[in-house]
Amino acid sequence: MNTKIYFDEAGNSGDNLLDKEQPIYVLASHNFNEEETRLILAPLLPLNNGEIHFYKLCKSKKYHKSIIDVLNNEMLDCSRIVMTAADKRFALWCNIVDKLVEPFYAKVLNEDMNKGGRKLQLANILYWMQTKIEDKELIEDFLQSFQNYYREKDLKKQEDYKNDFLVALGRIEMIKDEDVREFFGYISMCNAFDLWDTPGQKYSLDFSISEFNYSCNQWGEILQEKFNVYHDNSKQIEHWKEYIKFMADERIPETVVGYGDRKHIYPLKIDRLELVDSKTSIEIQLADLFASSLSYYLRKTYNGINEPFLKKLAETRFFNLKCFMQIGAGLNLNSEKFAKEMQNGGVDGVDFIVEQEQKYLKSNM
Repeated sequence: MNTKIYFDEAGNSGDNLLDKEQPIYVLASHNFNEEETRLILAPLLPLNNGEIHFYKLCKSKKYHKSIIDVLNNEMLDCSRIVMTAADKRFALWCNIVDKLVEPFYAKVLNEDMNKGGRKLQLANILYWMQTKIEDKELIEDFLQSFQNYYREKDLKKQEDYKNDFLVALGRIEMIKDEDVREFFGYISMCNAFDLWDTPGQKYSLDFSISEFNYSCNQWGEILQEKFNVYHDNSKQIEHWKEYIKFMADERIPETVVGYGDRKHIYPLKIDRLELVDSKTSIEIQLADLFASSLSYYLRKTYNGINEPFLKKLAETRFFNLKCFMQIGAGLNLNSEKFAKEMQNGGVDGVDFIVEQEQKYLKSNM
């Protein structure tokens, strides 16, 4: 019988990566069975009628000790839990590099920005460069118009948002700071060659599928066998169901893709994927507690909020596990080791997926 992996997410706002109320996205997964889950959640079970939901419980201080007790359970271990967290604003900068800079390098310069970690480095640099722009409204207009353009389906509105973006970009390039002008100039190069990606595609900015892929890849490495996925109801996962099925297809030759320590192995070892209602699954409720507690902590600290409950969360066994993958700025991208690892030969993930998808579609015609 396949191992069952239970997934839930917190802070999901789809393609809206500028949601100030939910700046962090978290995806949690675990492989505890029902009996183990009830043992872990035991401190909360007598106190709560119905579904266990972290955000409802944390509003009352009377539940705080029980939440801490759950997160200190000795069963919590990196062989049983996989977590990912992403700074959505940083993810939007990654989208800008991915959609507006990488095409210039690939199609005009015939260079792969993934090698040497240049794409990730540029996203980090631009993320920090925004702090050097004194006109905060300008940088928000720049980001918002980019996001609006790729989310919009109406052709006239797309053109308006694109123009808004280019106006904001032009104003940024007039700033006296040489570093700002230099690095935002990379974005202008793509526009000069009209290499804009097609807008209006559903979830084109959303990165939850990338987090899901990473988590499933981690579970494949942990278990070394096929497993079943039970995910809380998710519009994105429902949308990407066929794509996930393809990525787990056994006809894909087992291949390591990516560069440095950002490598994945395909095909994914998913045998079955099912969307379930958290109300009927206590295992999903545990995944919610993992995801939402981390999201709560990161959101509060992200906004500079300090409160006693946050300190207690940070001291729990769960928060000190080394099974977290974070997408955010501030990685040590200047080291020679990083550049060397990212430069070494590897299979480009996007190229591999496109090639295999074409074969997959042909075989299913």
